[in-house]
Amino acid sequence: MKLVLKNFGPDKRSVFKEAAVFQKYSQFYEKHPYVCMIVSIVIASIIGMLVEFLLYRDFVGIGFYTILILSILQILRLRHNHHEK
Repeated sequence: MKLVLKNFGPDKRSVFKEAAVFQKYSQFYEKHPYVCMIVSIVIASIIGMLVEFLLYRDFVGIGFYTILILSILQILRLRHNHHEK
């Protein structure tokens, strides 16, 4: 009795779909780097505040200044890279 496993492993079509999504994201990032950065900052802030609230049942305002400084540094880096091109 011979057992043959067909379609074992990831589906090739799903791999191509993931590559297409990544390619669309890369194109969007090239056109709008500041929008991508702002979206990532907002999502990271929401996740950070949610975790902090769930763990400590409190919101520490000093974390806001850290995010603000890191965001300004990221904007300056994007601006520098954008002007080099």
